[in-house]
Amino acid sequence: MNLIQAIFSSQYTDLKNKNRNTDKGRLNGLIMITMVFFILLMSVFTLISSLARNTSIAKEILGINYIFGTGWLETKLPGLAGAAILFALVYTLFGKKEFYDSTITIYNELDEASQLKVKRKGSRALYGAIFVFMVSLFISLISLGG
Repeated sequence: MNLIQAIFSSQYTDLKNKNRNTDKGRLNGLIMITMVFFILLMSVFTLISSLARNTSIAKEILGINYIFGTGWLETKLPGLAGAAILFALVYTLFGKKEFYDSTITIYNELDEASQLKVKRKGSRALYGAIFVFMVSLFISLISLGG
């Protein structure tokens, strides 16, 4: 199973173990996939802005702060809009009920050891993305000092 299917399977298993409606695993999975992609995208932007801070091309690219400003409306609103667009893209690519149902059918046919591996893989996706983001922030802080 690929990472997307592992995330759906992980959400399905968590809901199943808590005796909740497993159909909500589809929405939970879509939200988690969006979060993973968004965090990784923010990591890339953080690395680009920190590593290329003193080059003329970076100053042109990062001049966006001078255009938009630094207030809530200028920074949080584009981030929320970006997350909404990313969710719409993820929903379009992976949000079909047939895809979710076929993923869960494949997952249920696996033996228990394989299911555990898939569930762990799906659960670790978000933690991995957060780790990558923390490393990019650390690199950004180091580049500020140098």
